[in-house]
Amino acid sequence: MPSCRQKTRMEITSHDKCCYCGISQEELNALHTFGFLRSKRYQRGKALENEHLDPFRPGKKNEINLAKACYLCNNAKNDIVSAVDFKAYWAKGIRDYYNRLLEAQAAILEAGREFKGAKPFHPKGSVKILFADLLNTEFPLTYNAILEAIKSYGYTTALVSGCKEPFIRDFARIQVDSNLFVQFVFDPDYLRLERYVNLKTDPLDYSRYLSKYTEKDSDLIIDGGNVLLHGEFAFVTSKIFIDNHSLDFAELYKQLCHALAKKVVLVPYEAHDYAGHIDTYMRIINDDTVFVCKGDTTTVPALNAQTGKKWKQVELPYYEVSRKADKEGIDCTGLYINYLELPNVVLVPQFGHKKDEPARELIEKHLNKPAKSIDCKALAKKGGLLNCIAAVYYI
Repeated sequence: MPSCRQKTRMEITSHDKCCYCGISQEELNALHTFGFLRSKRYQRGKALENEHLDPFRPGKKNEINLAKACYLCNNAKNDIVSAVDFKAYWAKGIRDYYNRLLEAQAAILEAGREFKGAKPFHPKGSVKILFADLLNTEFPLTYNAILEAIKSYGYTTALVSGCKEPFIRDFARIQVDSNLFVQFVFDPDYLRLERYVNLKTDPLDYSRYLSKYTEKDSDLIIDGGNVLLHGEFAFVTSKIFIDNHSLDFAELYKQLCHALAKKVVLVPYEAHDYAGHIDTYMRIINDDTVFVCKGDTTTVPALNAQTGKKWKQVELPYYEVSRKADKEGIDCTGLYINYLELPNVVLVPQFGHKKDEPARELIEKHLNKPAKSIDCKALAKKGGLLNCIAAVYYI
C-alpha cells in the first residue's frame, strides 16, 4: 500500500459533496432534519467541512490541498491513510451507512403519506390529574404549591402509589382519544444501567383512578414524556429509534402511528440529552405555532418537512446550566418550556433567575390563560419539571 506521502493527489469533482463518500449538503440537511445524525460537538456534522487532503501540507490557502468532506469521513481519516486510499477502502462503508439512513427516511415519509388512520383528539370533559406518591414524599413544597395553584378550577387529583420516581408522565398510559388509553413498555436506555433499574415503575392499575375506559397495550418502548399529541399529529423525538433499536425504522414508525392513531412527526434531539423527551424541545401554542427554546433552529424545519404546513415559532427564554449526568440525572434548571398546561391555567417552573418572569409572561400571553409560578429549584435537579410530574386525563 502506498504511503500517505506517496499518493495524496485525488481529483475533486465538486465542492458541494464530500470528496470521499460523495454525500451532498442537501442530503446531510435531510438527515439532520429527522434527527438521524447527532453529535455531542453540537454543530459538527451538520455541514460539509474543510479537509486537507495531505495532512502534511495543511495550508489554508492551498486550494489544491483543500476539499470538502462530511464529518464522518473527516473524523475517520487520519495522517496514516492517504486521501486516495481512504476513498478506495473506507468511504464506501460510510456511504452505505448514509444510504441506509436516507432509505429509511424515504420509507418513513412514504409511510406518513399512506397512513390514513389518524383520529384527531381534542381533549374535553372533566380533568383528572394523577401524581406519583413520591412527588408528595420527596417534594412536598412543590406538590402543595401545585394543589394551591389549581384548587379553584375544579380538577380532580389523586396520588398514585407504587411509583418508583416522581415523573409519572414517563410511565403512565397515554390517552389517545376520549376513551382509549395506550400503555407502552417503559424501558428507556437511560434506565438500563444496573444502578437505575430500581427506578423502573411497573404498569399502573388504573381501575383505582379511572372508570369506563378502554386499554390498549403496545410492545414498543416509548416514554410518555416523549409523546406530544395535537389534533391528528403525534410529535416525538428520534430517540424512539435508540430505544427500539431492534426494529426497522420504517416499521417502528408505522407501528407507532397505529398505536397512537396519529400521524407521527419526528423531531431531532441533542446528543447530550440522555432522555430525549419532546417536552424539552417544543410545546403547542395553536394549530400552526409552537414554543421552542431560544436558539432552536432544527425543530420547526422538521415540522415543516413532515406535516406539509408552515409552522411559526415563539422562542422561550432558556439558560444553560451544567447538565452533566450524575446519579441523580440531569439538571433541568432553565427549561421553562417544561410547563404544565391545563384547560384553564398554566403552571410555569421558576428557578429564582431573572428570566423567570419574562418566561411566565410570554407563556401567559401566547396561551391566553393565567400562568402561575411554581418554585422548581429542587425538582429540576432531580431531572424533570412540571410537565413530567403529572398524567392529565379528560374523562
